[in-house]
Amino acid sequence: MKKLLRYIILLLIVTLSLFFIFQTRDRIQQKEATKEHIQQMPSLQLQNVAGGIVNIQEIAGQYPAVIIYFSSDCNHCQYEAAELKKNIQQFRNVQILMITRSSATETRQFAKDYGLDHTTNVHFLLDKTDAFYKTFGTHRFPSIFIYNREHQLIKKYIGETKIPAIVQDINM
Repeated sequence: MKKLLRYIILLLIVTLSLFFIFQTRDRIQQKEATKEHIQQMPSLQLQNVAGGIVNIQEIAGQYPAVIIYFSSDCNHCQYEAAELKKNIQQFRNVQILMITRSSATETRQFAKDYGLDHTTNVHFLLDKTDAFYKTFGTHRFPSIFIYNREHQLIKKYIGETKIPAIVQDINM
């Protein structure tokens, strides 16, 4: 009886160990695939605050692009938006794509509160289907992805980032 119980426990431990090993391996493979996938700006369809569907590659056009994934109620994102507005002249030849899961109403209010609602190179986009996470592999706010004119990834930041660092990366 004790021998049978030992075998069952051993089998259970081996089974759980294998499960966690394969699960970890799958996560690592998915992370590597995402990392490779975003080296070139992906073709991602999102909704703008007016309700239209747009592609982030088309918005970026022939300009460098800064993609900022944010939440309207995130303090770090609010700081980032305020700093962006203060330094907007440094981004005059850059397309800024502000992507959020917030509602259109919250997003319009956020843009207005931070004075970015009438800035022609700042675009607010809504991620209603979690497409950003599926494509870029992060849910953390703010997440910043900097792409050059050829839409190649220059730098990725997770968390609050100082504007001079972003400007420096754009001008590389």
